Amino acid sequence: MTESNTYARPNRIEVDVGAIRHNIAELRRLVGRQRKIFATLKANAYGFGLEEVAKVVVAAGVDAISVADLGDAVRLRQSGIEAPILFYGAGLATPEIVAAVARYGVIGTVHDQFSADAYLGHAGPGIPVFIKVNVGLERLGLEPWDVPEVAKALDQAANIEFAGIYVHLTMSGPAPDFAYLQWQFARFTEVLESLKRIGIEPPLAMGASSATLRETETLPESEAFEIEQGHGLKVMASEDAGEGPRAFLEKRPPRFQGR
Repeated sequence: MTESNTYARPNRIEVDVGAIRHNIAELRRLVGRQRKIFATLKANAYGFGLEEVAKVVVAAGVDAISVADLGDAVRLRQSGIEAPILFYGAGLATPEIVAAVARYGVIGTVHDQFSADAYLGHAGPGIPVFIKVNVGLERLGLEPWDVPEVAKALDQAANIEFAGIYVHLTMSGPAPDFAYLQWQFARFTEVLESLKRIGIEPPLAMGASSATLRETETLPESEAFEIEQGHGLKVMASEDAGEGPRAFLEKRPPRFQGR
């Protein structure tokens, strides 16, 4: 210990696990029992302690855990966590990474063609994977028009279990921008529709986050549905609505006109 550390003020952080349990209960109240809750525990559970918080949230009733670092998933497995773990796949999907995902029973993420090829090329038993779609955040994710072809390859692969699809909806600026949020959600909805048109329905589609739930909590269900339905109808009635499926069938990039 250096002399400067000797004179440092002691610091103590107390984490109220009761508050964490309360937050999980509130999330469950908002989304209901029919929907899944993935507890994202990035960066050592945001400094609260990865293993400790994981045990609390699993006991409180979350359906799965999400991590950004595969090493965190390994730590959780080694500490006895048996709940599903989604690895966001922030790094390169090397053969070593894919093999570790399979070895520790983790759910992988396909967010570009490179990661899709890596998982498809793994010779081991079926690995559950999610597709991540970029709908506006511009931080990892397949472009919407690339999803059907990749999803079809994953769905038909003997060594892959196509387990779900997700997006990271972003709230821009200091105040909620509902128009931007709705635009992102409409893009995700169109991706799901494009998959349905080719006979693929992912077992799980995930698009909400704590931020979006918090900012939309005060909207009456009828109003929220009207907003969503209005945007969906507007998109489906546009000239661009049919361009995505046409481009997919003709194996070319889509040429959207914005109308």
